[in-house]
Amino acid sequence: MIEKRKIDFSSPQFKAYSLVEKIKTIESRTEPMDSLNLATAIADDASVFVTMDATLLGNKKLESEFGIKIKHPSEL
Repeated sequence: MIEKRKIDFSSPQFKAYSLVEKIKTIESRTEPMDSLNLATAIADDASVFVTMDATLLGNKKLESEFGIKIKHPSEL
């Protein structure tokens, strides 16, 4: 599935930490680790972030601000 869907794994880099506050400003309900995971995907120029977190799913403000799609695993 990883090869078929072009899924990558990454770990936070410095740029991701600077994005966490911006994410929290846009959506204050996000948990710290959820914000960091999303920030890592954004910093790595991911086009899609896969999560099961209800606060992030369908969050058009975050998707629009960062140019990333936030999807549930069932949408893959």
